[in-house]
This record gives sequence, structure tokens and C-alpha cells, in this order.
Amino acid sequence: MRDMSWEEKLLCLQGLGETSLRMREPGNWYVDARRRDCIRGIFAVGAYGNGNTPQAAVEADWAIISKEPCVRAGDAHYTWNGSMWDRLTDSEVATRRELHPEVAENKRAAAAYVAQRKP
Repeated sequence: MRDMSWEEKLLCLQGLGETSLRMREPGNWYVDARRRDCIRGIFAVGAYGNGNTPQAAVEADWAIISKEPCVRAGDAHYTWNGSMWDRLTDSEVATRRELHPEVAENKRAAAAYVAQRKP
């Protein structure tokens, strides 16, 4: 599969919902989007992919969002399969959340804390 251009990546990001390429000032670009990392529950609203050119901003955002195991946009959950966004079922989201290393580590830490607090 060929590499996508930054313009194609921007179109794919826009496929998730309201996404715009914006300039704060000359030489300071960012991607403005409304989406959520559904594994860690981080509500990702606002500026992503900061860069000194439109291409750099899109490439920086793409490097993050296309690698996420689950992205929530609107009322749906998606993952990038290498060529398009795949819509995930609720059970697929739950499985990805359970298997994510950060979630597993948080569960271990919480269990250790509870065990430590017991008399």
C-alpha cells in the first residue's frame, strides 16, 4: 500500500467528524477536532498536531490518532485499519479497553492500593 499524502490524511480525519485545519498565526498551524480517546476516556477537543506548516500539523495529528486502538467521534467508535476507519461494536470497544496496557496497569495499581488499605 502506498503512503498517503497529508491532504488524504486530512480527508480521513475529516471523515471522523468536524475537523478543520487552522492557522493561529503565520508558521503556527493545528488541527481542530472533536473526538475522544475511548480507551483512556480522554475527551480530545481542540488543537492537535501543532506544526509550522499545514502538512506538519496534519502529519503530527495523524501520527497520534491513526495509532489509537479506539477513537470516539460523535456517537460511534472507530479504529484505523490501515486504509479506512472501521466502526467498532460496543463489545469490541470493551475488549480493546480491557487489553490496553495503561488500563491493565491502572487496575493493578488500584488493586494494590485496596490490598494495602485492608487491615
